Amino acid sequence: MKLFLTKRQDGSFLPSYPSDHDKVKKIKVNDEVEVTIRKARNPMFHRKFFALINMTFENQEKFTDINALRYWLTMKAGFYDKVETPDEKLMFLPKSISFEKMDEHEFSDLYDRILDVISNFLNVSKPEIEREIVNFY
Repeated sequence: MKLFLTKRQDGSFLPSYPSDHDKVKKIKVNDEVEVTIRKARNPMFHRKFFALINMTFENQEKFTDINALRYWLTMKAGFYDKVETPDEKLMFLPKSISFEKMDEHEFSDLYDRILDVISNFLNVSKPEIEREIVNFY
């Protein structure tokens, strides 16, 4: 069961959404549950990330596929896994940016690093890029 909780001033947690209230009701008093704490991803920040990718794609000529650009940016920013192949060679794969695989803190770090990469790639300042992003989402 997955649910979202909001921390209150007194340190306690409350279900964030009505559907989460229903899930909590299914837990009986004195039931022991295992909890993993992750800061939930912000969907608007996710959209901003893809606006950044779209803006970059529209302002460059080296990549003809937007996914190839995103993978390259992700790996150039240092977010990749090394996989050893059966013939003992290394293969590099971009890390997944799915909500399940990356929490808000790691995603924010990825965004900042990709912003640096794009700034160098397009030879444009980060503040200029941030101002232009709003036109893409």
